[in-house]
Amino acid sequence: VICSGINAESSLVLAEDARLAEGAGADLLLVFPPNSFALSHDPETALIHQRYVLEATSLPLLLYGAPVGAGAMAYDAATLGQLASEPRVLGIKDGSWEVAAYEANRRQLLAMRPDFVVLGSGDEHLLTSYLIGSAGSQVSLAAVAPKLCADFYTAASSSDWATARRLHALIYQLS
Repeated sequence: VICSGINAESSLVLAEDARLAEGAGADLLLVFPPNSFALSHDPETALIHQRYVLEATSLPLLLYGAPVGAGAMAYDAATLGQLASEPRVLGIKDGSWEVAAYEANRRQLLAMRPDFVVLGSGDEHLLTSYLIGSAGSQVSLAAVAPKLCADFYTAASSSDWATARRLHALIYQLS
């Protein structure tokens, strides 16, 4: 499965990037909020931004949950719920970088849609995400150390927490 990340300040550019990614063979799109959302935005703007992508392509989408430290870029619970209510939105790469926010987002999304995919993000705290519950992860470190990341996920998925903690220590150093 090829997941293509798309990010643009303009909804029109984002829609064109979505079309190009689909044309190039992407199977799934990871939609990042515009960086300008960090300053402020009306929640309806996030819905409009996503709508442009949905109209431009037939691909399923993953949301990107921005870090809580990124100002208003992180979606509030109501906006997150509205974005996730779209059937073509399959999941979220939760990059909230804060344990309580990750768990709150996960609980909200799974209560809405038990099939919703919540992926951990952030190499340094994947162990925490796996302990709380995660359908996997999408982290940049996997491009550098794929076997280490895969072994870590396998250990966590099988509740081999001793191995998972040992591998997490290595990942933490690399991150």
